[in-house]
Amino acid sequence: RLSGSLRVLLGQLQLELEQLTARIEQMDAVIQQTARENEACQRLTAIPGIGPVTATALVAAIGNGAGRHHWVRNPCIVRILIRIRLD
Repeated sequence: RLSGSLRVLLGQLQLELEQLTARIEQMDAVIQQTARENEACQRLTAIPGIGPVTATALVAAIGNGAGRHHWVRNPCIVRILIRIRLD
Protein backbone atom coordinates (compact mmCIF):
# COMPACT_ATOMS: atom_id res chain seq x y z
CA ARG A 1 0.00 0.00 0.00
CA LEU A 2 1.34 3.41 -1.01
CA SER A 3 1.43 6.37 1.34
CA GLY A 4 -0.63 9.47 0.57
CA SER A 5 2.41 11.60 -0.22
CA LEU A 6 3.77 8.97 -2.61
CA ARG A 7 0.40 8.80 -4.37
CA VAL A 8 0.43 12.58 -4.80
CA LEU A 9 3.98 12.47 -6.16
CA LEU A 10 3.13 9.67 -8.59
CA GLY A 11 0.03 11.58 -9.71
CA GLN A 12 2.13 14.68 -10.38
CA LEU A 13 4.69 12.63 -12.29
CA GLN A 14 1.96 11.03 -14.38
CA LEU A 15 0.51 14.45 -15.24
CA GLU A 16 3.97 15.75 -16.15
CA LEU A 17 4.58 12.70 -18.36
CA GLU A 18 1.25 13.25 -20.13
CA GLN A 19 2.08 16.93 -20.70
CA LEU A 20 5.53 16.09 -22.04
CA THR A 21 4.07 13.45 -24.34
CA ALA A 22 1.62 16.01 -25.74
CA ARG A 23 4.42 18.56 -26.29
CA ILE A 24 6.57 15.94 -28.04
CA GLU A 25 3.68 14.99 -30.32
CA GLN A 26 3.12 18.67 -31.18
CA MET A 27 6.79 19.24 -31.98
CA ASP A 28 6.94 16.03 -33.97
CA ALA A 29 4.05 17.32 -36.10
CA VAL A 30 5.93 20.59 -36.66
CA ILE A 31 9.08 18.70 -37.68
CA GLN A 32 7.10 16.45 -40.04
CA GLN A 33 5.45 19.47 -41.69
CA THR A 34 8.75 21.35 -41.98
CA ALA A 35 10.40 18.32 -43.60
CA ARG A 36 7.54 18.02 -46.12
CA GLU A 37 7.72 21.71 -47.04
CA ASN A 38 11.51 22.06 -47.29
CA GLU A 39 13.19 20.91 -50.49
CA ALA A 40 16.53 20.17 -48.83
CA CYS A 41 14.76 18.05 -46.20
CA GLN A 42 12.93 16.16 -48.93
CA ARG A 43 16.24 15.30 -50.62
CA LEU A 44 17.77 14.21 -47.32
CA THR A 45 14.83 12.00 -46.35
CA ALA A 46 15.24 10.18 -49.66
CA ILE A 47 18.45 8.71 -48.19
CA PRO A 48 17.75 5.44 -46.34
CA GLY A 49 18.06 5.93 -42.61
CA ILE A 50 17.48 9.69 -42.64
CA GLY A 51 14.09 10.72 -41.41
CA PRO A 52 12.45 14.08 -40.86
CA VAL A 53 14.15 14.69 -37.50
CA THR A 54 17.66 14.15 -38.87
CA ALA A 55 16.90 16.04 -42.08
CA THR A 56 15.57 19.12 -40.30
CA ALA A 57 18.48 19.04 -37.84
CA LEU A 58 20.98 18.90 -40.70
CA VAL A 59 19.28 21.73 -42.56
CA ALA A 60 19.23 23.77 -39.34
CA ALA A 61 22.93 23.07 -38.73
CA ILE A 62 24.13 23.63 -42.28
CA GLY A 63 21.58 26.02 -43.74
CA ASN A 64 22.10 26.46 -47.45
CA GLY A 65 25.81 25.72 -47.13
CA ALA A 66 26.83 29.21 -48.20
CA GLY A 67 27.84 30.40 -44.74
CA ARG A 68 30.90 29.68 -42.68
CA HIS A 69 31.61 25.98 -42.52
CA HIS A 70 31.68 25.33 -38.76
CA TRP A 71 29.65 22.18 -39.44
CA VAL A 72 32.69 20.47 -41.02
CA ARG A 73 33.97 19.86 -37.49
CA ASN A 74 31.03 17.55 -36.85
CA PRO A 75 31.96 14.08 -38.13
CA CYS A 76 28.32 12.92 -38.26
CA ILE A 77 27.38 15.73 -40.63
CA VAL A 78 30.47 15.15 -42.74
CA ARG A 79 29.66 11.43 -43.10
CA ILE A 80 26.11 12.21 -44.18
CA LEU A 81 27.30 14.80 -46.69
CA ILE A 82 29.80 12.32 -48.12
CA ARG A 83 27.04 9.77 -48.46
CA ILE A 84 24.83 12.32 -50.24
CA ARG A 85 27.64 13.02 -52.70
CA LEU A 86 28.20 9.30 -53.32
CA ASP A 87 24.54 8.51 -53.97
